[in-house]
Amino acid sequence: MSTIPRRSASAVRRGLAGMARLVVLVLFAAAQVCVLTVPARIWLPEYVAAAGLTVLVAIPACRLLPALSRKCAPSLYGRPIESPYLPLPALERTENGWYWNGYDFHKSRWVSLAQRRGRWFFTDPATWRDLCWLVVNPLTGGLLAAVPVALAGFGAFLLVAPLTAAHLAAGAWYFPLPVTTPAGIAATVVAGLALLVLGLVAAPGAVGLHETWTRWLLAPDERALLARRVERLFATRAAAIDAQAAELRRIERDLHDGAQARLIAIGISLGTAELLLDTDPDEVRRQLAGARELSAAALRELRGLVHGIQPPMLADRGLGAALEDLAMDAPVPTDVEVGLVGRPDAALESAVYFSVAELLANAAKHAAAKRVRVSVTHPPGALQVVVADDGKGGADFSRGTGLAGVQRRVAAFDGVVECASPPGGPTEITIVIPYAE
Repeated sequence: MSTIPRRSASAVRRGLAGMARLVVLVLFAAAQVCVLTVPARIWLPEYVAAAGLTVLVAIPACRLLPALSRKCAPSLYGRPIESPYLPLPALERTENGWYWNGYDFHKSRWVSLAQRRGRWFFTDPATWRDLCWLVVNPLTGGLLAAVPVALAGFGAFLLVAPLTAAHLAAGAWYFPLPVTTPAGIAATVVAGLALLVLGLVAAPGAVGLHETWTRWLLAPDERALLARRVERLFATRAAAIDAQAAELRRIERDLHDGAQARLIAIGISLGTAELLLDTDPDEVRRQLAGARELSAAALRELRGLVHGIQPPMLADRGLGAALEDLAMDAPVPTDVEVGLVGRPDAALESAVYFSVAELLANAAKHAAAKRVRVSVTHPPGALQVVVADDGKGGADFSRGTGLAGVQRRVAAFDGVVECASPPGGPTEITIVIPYAE
């Protein structure tokens, strides 16, 4: 029995929330009509000039109003609508001084920029879908949103009709039912309540239909998604190449400054010992002892270098054991939970391992965390890593705390990094990488 009132209250809340969204959509449709028609009617009453001014207003509004609708989509529909526009081609200068804007060559940079902007604007199919939405939405979308609002509004009007009928002028007829008799009052209240409930019940469905209509015209099409995919692949490939080059430079520098220098010192010590072998045995012993210490130090550096390239634990026993080993050496107490059945590819394992290592270092260095939790799971079609700490929070990709590096590392696998770190903590970093076992 207790579930019925809760369900009724939930249905009423959904209906009221849907009604509020529909009211906003109706007002937005009315604002579209004003933007497209009122300036022309006020300034230039002549039909031809008015039509021309309407076109001039519609061209810039073609991008502004749809962009505003997409920005409001999470609040109105609960889900975002991504931008559908194709990327603006880069302006490149050739060796002979001409400019290539993605469409044509020009000697003048400003002419090339202007042509690039114009052709990009008018050749993008999303522009014409925006224009279609701009013209049709006040009628289609506005009518779709207005019907439940009108039902609920007229129902509320009928509910208060018996209270206002006594104050109306004599002989005036404002209501479809007579409200001068008890039967008429009861019929008016019942009709008003029915229309109000019908409007509230229809409101969430109308919002869903309005979202479908809006997405049909304002969401990215396959061409835009493919262009965005190609652009992202170019960016991630360039980032992966840069990261690989930086890693090779680091390895070369570590070998040159560390192990190579120690091996040279070992050679010098052995050469000195060879020269003094017959004349100074004590010095030979010291040189050999020093060479042994140098060889041990060089071996430690080589092991550390190999661990930085591919940890032996990761290569031999997999991601779970490697993360547990990493947690044992972490400066912050760390709990590790790995829920993988098989082993991912070596490259993916390495990316996840070093991403977690970077996040653990961040938790100790920047967040002042006392405990960290690492969870690796395998939801359908993805590999998900969650690193949560109880530190002071405030982590941001733009602050140079290693998050940008983690983002670049997983972007090479089409992965995404999400950060929830309010000031004061806690911090939760979620990495999701496409993965099929």
